[in-house]
Amino acid sequence: MKILYKQPDEARDAPLLSAFGVRNCYCKQLSTEKDVGRTLHAEHFHTDYEIHLVLQGKQRYQTETGVFSIEGGWFLLIPPRHRHAILWEDTDAIRYAFTFSLSENSPLSFGSACALKPFPIEMTALFFSIADERKKGLPLSEALIEGRVLECLLLLARKIGLMKGKGECPSPLTDARVSMALQFIEDNILSSPTIADVAAYCHMSTKQLARLFTDCELPPIATYVRERKIAHLQRLLADSSLSLRQISDKMGFSSEYAFHAFFKKYCGMPPGKYRKMIK
Repeated sequence: MKILYKQPDEARDAPLLSAFGVRNCYCKQLSTEKDVGRTLHAEHFHTDYEIHLVLQGKQRYQTETGVFSIEGGWFLLIPPRHRHAILWEDTDAIRYAFTFSLSENSPLSFGSACALKPFPIEMTALFFSIADERKKGLPLSEALIEGRVLECLLLLARKIGLMKGKGECPSPLTDARVSMALQFIEDNILSSPTIADVAAYCHMSTKQLARLFTDCELPPIATYVRERKIAHLQRLLADSSLSLRQISDKMGFSSEYAFHAFFKKYCGMPPGKYRKMIK
C-alpha cells in the first residue's frame, strides 16, 4: 500500500479540503499482489467514510446490507460504523481507496448506506496524476495533490447524488452555544469531558444541552466525545514516534490495557494492528 495523500491536521495546511468540511482524509493506492497477507479480511468498521475504487480486477465485500462485487471502473462507498469484510479479491487487482470524515457544516453528504456505482471515467487520470505528483515531490506538489483529491471526492459525491444544496443544510455552528460546546470538547478531549462538564461551561443544564444537540442533528454528547477521541487516537497512531504506551498516557487512559480494549471495541481491531494497516 502507498499513501498518496494524508490531510494535515491543521485546516490552514489543507484549505481546499477544509473549506468543504473534509477531515482526516487519506488517499491510498493498493496492489493486491503486493499487499497479499496484509489486507484486513476480518469483519470490522471505521468511524470515517471509506470508498474503494477498483481500476483492474474484481473484489467482493460482505457488508451489513449484503454482498457487493466491485469490478474495474466501479466503486463501493461504505459509511461510518458500517461493519464489513473482504470476502475475495483478484490477486492482480489494482485499486485505490479514500477514507475521510465530514464536519457537521460540510456541503457534501455521502449518506448512511452502502452505494455501488461506476466512477467517472476522468477519475482514472486523476489517480495517475496524484501518484505521479507524489513521485515528483516538487514545490507546490502537496497543493496540486490536495486539489486533485478534492476533485475526486466532489466527482464521487455528485455521482452518488447526495450533494447538499444551499439553504438545505443549516450549520449547527450558527448557534453560538453549540459552537462553544464543540470547541470545549475539542480543547479538552484528553480528559473525555462529560455532558455535565460541557453544560457547565456553556452555562446550561444538561437537559437543555442535550436537546440543543438533538435539534442540530448532532449525535448525543457522549457519542460525539467518543468519536472525537477516536479521531485523535487515529491521528496519534499515524505518528510512529509515539509508542502505544505514550498514546495511552497522553489520551488519559487508566492503563494501556484500557486503551487497547476501548480502541478494539469501537474500531474493530487492536491499535497496534490499526497502526500497521495505515503504514
